[in-house]
Formats: sequence, structure tokens, C-alpha cells
Amino acid sequence: MNLPGLDFQLGGDVDALRRGRGRVWWSDRLRLIGSDGGLLARSIGLHATDTVVIAPAQRRDVVVDLAALPPGVRRLRLVNVALRSFTRSSAERPEDIYSSYAASVLQPSAAAYNAVDAALYRVLGDGRARVAEIELDRGAAAAPAPRRVEFDRLLAAAASDDDYVWDGRALRPRRGPRFGPNRLILLISNTVGDDAGEVEVAPGWPGWNDVQIFELSAAGGEGPQWRLPFAVDLAARVDPAAGAPSAAQVAYTVARGTFFARADAPDIATTHAYPRIHEPSIRARAGTYERWYVANIGNDQPLAVTDDLPDMHPFHVHLVQFVILRRWKLEGQSLRPAPPEPLDGIARQDTARVESNTVVELLLWFPPGYAGTYPYHCHVLEHEDNCMMSSFEVV
Repeated sequence: MNLPGLDFQLGGDVDALRRGRGRVWWSDRLRLIGSDGGLLARSIGLHATDTVVIAPAQRRDVVVDLAALPPGVRRLRLVNVALRSFTRSSAERPEDIYSSYAASVLQPSAAAYNAVDAALYRVLGDGRARVAEIELDRGAAAAPAPRRVEFDRLLAAAASDDDYVWDGRALRPRRGPRFGPNRLILLISNTVGDDAGEVEVAPGWPGWNDVQIFELSAAGGEGPQWRLPFAVDLAARVDPAAGAPSAAQVAYTVARGTFFARADAPDIATTHAYPRIHEPSIRARAGTYERWYVANIGNDQPLAVTDDLPDMHPFHVHLVQFVILRRWKLEGQSLRPAPPEPLDGIARQDTARVESNTVVELLLWFPPGYAGTYPYHCHVLEHEDNCMMSSFEVV
């Protein structure tokens, strides 16, 4: 499975790109206007990234500007540029799952052209990477190029629709704390491989799946211990401080490591019944915010970057939406701040693309009136079916 990094391309003049005569990409034709949570408050140009990277379950609304193209352009192709794992795939080895932007996405500019990638650039033109194609009617009169202010005026008009009107004077502050506890969730891949049995997590630990989810609590509780170079206050139940990288690897307790109550739950194909689900370790209070820190890492301890990168995980939460506040990248055994993505701090989403060896900070709102138990999981089907899933309760 490959993750589409979508971009618009001209006729595929790879030789011109190699000779540095300019770009064959026209990402300045794209403006991002919507996400999982609906329309944005303002449009976002994609000049800086040149691509829209979309993970399973993510949704993006994009406006395509077909005005002011050069006269010789007859068609535009929407292509997948997440191709770097393409040459490593074979009948014996399926194509790798996307891990990170740098390791997966073909750079669409002459300045970044690498002769090693020549075969991949040609894939863009032979149909294997093609997602869609737009034929241009050159007989029609050219339309004036829309301006950003016009896009943003349309978005503002949509936000002023009757469905969105509210009277701020009628609002009353909610009683009680505004912020609930912080949460720390690990999306773990078995990067140690066949030697994973030698990784001591806890006596009696049933073994490692290819992928799994850990929910961590403050150190000292019952359960296996796990260390990260990231300090999160998991003890304070009300208004805890935000997390941050730590110079030393901090110890936590694994409060939950399986979806079902028993790690060795019987096969449902044999029993024809689902086992009992594990009791939630995350209980959120309706009407509050929580910070969730979600880390995509391997299972080595002490934690460090390994050559076998973890897969990317599209982290999807049911019921609620969130805003991605910050990102950090694991380097060696420490974390450094990572650049934000176009929608960070701006858009509501229900799915976050958590790339290999990164930590993301999510701000979640739990609306009142929806008490119950809800799942969250990785949205890669192979991972989800391998129980890379957990649940939380709203009370």
C-alpha cells in the first residue's frame, strides 16, 4: 500500500527536469480549502510543499485553478508522487507502507532532482502513478485568475450561513476544569524483528505483534515500564502542563497494551464470539479539552532510531475532532521540534498522519451529551485488523 502524495503535473518532460530547465509540476494550481472537520476559515496555497499528502481516512477539499496556464498545456495529470518505495517492491516483497515524507515522496523540482530517481520520474508519465487527468478546452475563452481574497470571501460566506449562526451573548462558561489530564499513547511497530522476544517488557508479557498500541500512565503503577525522551505530566488530573522533550528518557507504566481484556484472547473464528474488551484506561470528562501525545516508534529500549523505520500510522479517533498543535522528530535517543504541516493549528481533523519516529500533540474536545465508549485506531487496514486499536470512555 502506498500513500498518495498528490500533485498536478504537466506533460512529464523528465529530460527538461534533469537538465534543470524548470519544473514540470504546477502545484501553484492548488488551494486547500477543507479538511476532515469541514471548510477552513481561510484557503491555504500549496507552493511550499508542492503536494497534498493524504493518509487513509483523511479528507481534503482542494480547489484547482485552471486559469492562466501556458497556451501549450492541453492536459493536467493528478499523480501520486509517494514513489520512493516503488523500486523496492517485487512479487516477493510487496510495496512498502509510507513511513515519512523524506523517505517516500519524490521531490518535484529541478533543484531537488536526483539522477538515481530517473526511473521513478518516468513512472509518473506511464500511468502507474496517475490518479486522474484533466483535458483542457482550449476553444473556450480564458478566465481571469482567481485571487486568494476571492477564495477566502467564499469561505467566510459559508461560515456565515444560517447553520453556523450563534449568539455569543447566550453562552455561559462551563463549571469545573477546562482541561482534563494529559494522555500518552504509543503506536508501536516491531522494529526489533525476530529478536523482539529478547526485549524485556514485563514478566509474562505475551509477545510482540507486528503493530500494537500502548496507553501509558505515570511511573509506579502496576504494569510494564516504558521509557521515552519525552516528559508528559500524567499524574495531574486537572489542568496539567503541556509536554516537552526530555534530556533523559522518562519512565512510564503501560496501563493498557491490548484491545481485549486478555492478551491471549481466543480466536473468534473458533469461538464464534468476541472476547471481552479491555477496561478503558482513558476516561474523559464531557465538556473538557485534553492533550493527547501520540508517538510512532519502534519497540527497542532504550528507545532509538533504527534502520527498520516504523510504518506511518493514520491515527483516527471516533466521536471527537482535534487540532494538531505541535510535532517532534526522534533523532538518536532524543527529540527535536519538527516543522508544522499546512493544517496544523488551523483545522479540525479526526485523523492525524503520524510519521515514523515522531510525536504529535493533539488538542481534543469532548462534547457534552455523548457519554459512552468509543474506539480509536490506526486506519491502515492491515494494522487495524491486527488489533492496532483501543478505546476510551466519555463520562
